[in-house]
Amino acid sequence: MNNGKLKNKVAVVTGAGRGIGRAIALGYVKEGAAVAAIARTESDLATLEQEVSKLGGKCVGIPADLTIPAAPAEIVNKW
Repeated sequence: MNNGKLKNKVAVVTGAGRGIGRAIALGYVKEGAAVAAIARTESDLATLEQEVSKLGGKCVGIPADLTIPAAPAEIVNKW
């Protein structure tokens, strides 16, 4: 962990499976936030969760396709 600026905060990161979204999710975790990671590919979310666990952080992977208009409401109602 870095400075812990985000300790006791929760970040919702879309596109968290790869690329910039994944880097953002890891950055938030390193600053102490718990992360709700949203991506389409479950295997990418699983590896992110493992990496976050090794860092001592918290991450919940939420598989969803946000190009589907009903997806955000389904995420909120489920999680």
